[in-house]
Amino acid sequence: MRWQGRRLGVLGEPGGGLLLLHGAGESAQVFRGILRQLPSAFAIDLPGHGGTDGPGLRQVEAYAQWVSELLAAQGWRPAAVGGHSMGGAISLSMALDGPYRPSRLVLISTGGRLRVHPELLAALGQGHFPDRFRRAYLSAHAPDQLLHEMGDPEVEVTYGDFLACDGFDVLERLGELRSTPALILVGDEDQYTPEKYAQTMAREMGAGLEVLPGSGHLLPLEAPLAAAQAIARFLAG
Repeated sequence: MRWQGRRLGVLGEPGGGLLLLHGAGESAQVFRGILRQLPSAFAIDLPGHGGTDGPGLRQVEAYAQWVSELLAAQGWRPAAVGGHSMGGAISLSMALDGPYRPSRLVLISTGGRLRVHPELLAALGQGHFPDRFRRAYLSAHAPDQLLHEMGDPEVEVTYGDFLACDGFDVLERLGELRSTPALILVGDEDQYTPEKYAQTMAREMGAGLEVLPGSGHLLPLEAPLAAAQAIARFLAG
């Protein structure tokens, strides 16, 4: 489909009750396994990712603004918004400052602060995504093939994503979301947003937390069924 004269990539049934937002250097394809289990959910490609024309953005707040404008233009009003890693940060930004404010949150492998290793930022700024940082997306047993299934935007777009992550920090504001029901999912082998990040969010927000064993940062692709089942239970109340 198209919006503002540009291509827009959408997976699932647009306008469903749960919108999922992908992370840095990914596309909506990261949620394909979860979407098969959740017919009421849909996912979109952020600017410069997957089937959505660029350019990419460089602030979480700018992505939150873009998503909010898209929802308003299309008349889509998902009660729940969630996302993976940077997508979770975008969801938190929307819940805190809008413009579109979801009534529920699904936060997957993310945190209230997302600092990025300086070596990774430097390499991306020079047009290279080092293999050791890419492999760190996965748990020890996960096949490398999953890295090719998460989406592959231009390195410049991925660099902008990680700059956005590095500048994101709402740790001191998480308590403002105690009245917003939230589910937090994390893998116990997550190297990018480890379990302690999830525990902090759960404590400050009064949110539900589920730790999925044997999963790394790329939890939506490593454990789609378990993630979908946890989300379905949460959405059912």
